[in-house]
Amino acid sequence: GRLKQANGETLTDVAIAASLLAFTFRLALTQFHQQQEIAQRKAAQAQLTASNETIAQMFDDARRQTAEITQISELGSFLHACSSQQEVFRLVPARMRRLFPGASGCISLLSPSRLRVERVAKWGIWSTDQVFLPEQCWALRRGATHSHPRGTTEPGCTHLLGEGASICVPLFANGDIFGTFSIQNNDRPSNSQLEADANAFARRRQLATMVAEHIALATANLGLRESLRLQAIRDPLTGLYNRRYMQEFLNRELRSARRKHRPLAVLALDLDHFKSYNDKFGHTAGDSALAAVGQMLLRSVRAEDIACRFGGDEFAIILPECNLAQALARAEAICNRVVELPLRSGAADTDLNFSIGAAAFDETTDRVDLLLEFADEALYRAKRAGRNQVVAARPAAASPELNFTHAAAESATASSEQPVPLKASP
Repeated sequence: GRLKQANGETLTDVAIAASLLAFTFRLALTQFHQQQEIAQRKAAQAQLTASNETIAQMFDDARRQTAEITQISELGSFLHACSSQQEVFRLVPARMRRLFPGASGCISLLSPSRLRVERVAKWGIWSTDQVFLPEQCWALRRGATHSHPRGTTEPGCTHLLGEGASICVPLFANGDIFGTFSIQNNDRPSNSQLEADANAFARRRQLATMVAEHIALATANLGLRESLRLQAIRDPLTGLYNRRYMQEFLNRELRSARRKHRPLAVLALDLDHFKSYNDKFGHTAGDSALAAVGQMLLRSVRAEDIACRFGGDEFAIILPECNLAQALARAEAICNRVVELPLRSGAADTDLNFSIGAAAFDETTDRVDLLLEFADEALYRAKRAGRNQVVAARPAAASPELNFTHAAAESATASSEQPVPLKASP
């Protein structure tokens, strides 16, 4: 009985020990699974956090790109509405400060001789030098966009100031380079920032290329438009205004003179014996003489005056707010200047002379549609009197032939809206 009781107690202890061992094993296994699950959850949480950061970064990039595209679209709209290149160069800096924060930039154009480059617009930090040589810009030398990230061995453009990363984009028009668009960071990044800034620099290069295309297109179109406008109102040989523009200007100034009760004078000029000059020295020498006379007239007028080529060897000058006495003095000065022009035609030096007729509103006439005819009549009297002189037009009361013998004048009204008749010289 004692043996059975002892064996029973032993079996009970063994059973209890086995149960405890099994429970310990199950507890350890459960803890292991729980730790695995916790680790998996932490990894999933970290992955989720990284994904959220990536999505947030992508969202920020998309939002920034959308803002940049919107600004570029607005820039293109403004550039398309500009009326001159100077207006473009005044508009661009404010827009570029928003598109390229923390950077300086400039627009530079090649001179017609292509021997120098001049900055026409700038923003941020730049040197005081406005002109540099084309050899100083790698974009002009290579004919392609040149970028200079920090930490690389790429050569930098020497016309830029500072050590920040830079981008120079050539401006093209009709397949030809006419300038550059340059961007440079104001701060030099540290070595730890170089890798992080690599993507930002690539995006900035792409953005600078897009902006340069808009600026190049607008600048080239406005340059072509200005060239066509000048061709429409300027005489290509002398650089003076042409007859059509003179008529529009005279009509406008005569209406203003009548409304404001201010004087206005007209000078009609004709080169004496210019046909003989052409026959003797040839048309090439004649064209050179006309070009020299045109430049002399441009130097002889005020900013508010206009000098124009009426046709052939005839010229006209409109003098707002100038009475007849002042106009006669101006005409005498022009006669003296034309004689002093250094002209060499063939083997001999030849002087040119002007015959000039002067008329004024309303000392000569208050008929705005006849003022130019009075000046023209005075010019013919100067020629009949021996040429190389200035003659003032006789007042309307002393020139009845100009008031009553012209059919156009008989049908014209005294309204200031009437166009000015232009009489061709015989």
